[in-house]
Amino acid sequence: MQITFKVSESMEEIVNSIYNGGFHQSILQKEKSPGGWDVVFLKDRDFDCEAIAWVSPNKDTIEIETFWSKFKYTIYEKKGLVSVKYEGAYNGLLTQNLLPKLTPVDIENEVVTTSLKGGKLTYKEYRVLQEKFREFKANN
Repeated sequence: MQITFKVSESMEEIVNSIYNGGFHQSILQKEKSPGGWDVVFLKDRDFDCEAIAWVSPNKDTIEIETFWSKFKYTIYEKKGLVSVKYEGAYNGLLTQNLLPKLTPVDIENEVVTTSLKGGKLTYKEYRVLQEKFREFKANN
């Protein structure tokens, strides 16, 4: 599944969270890639899981991939707005403790592009579908 939405955090806040470690994450290692991107290896303090984050040289793009599930988040800034593109399992969106804080905005407007339900829905509609899926899974 793929989904894209805007968030309220600035790129500076998100980058600082990755560089300094968030509430649940510890930085295992930080290095530079040959292309000049910062590569940050993250570990969840509470669970046995890890992720890798790539931060572009001009800090306008971040890519995060979880090691086990291979969920991928691309966070980018365009015209002063920060958006997140998620690629992964339907019920995995924003459930990883390793992520920096990401708060979806405009949940009533059509801000989500997804492979579900014909392609477009609001973030709020997505969360309702996600909750129904979790309830179904729990009861079956």
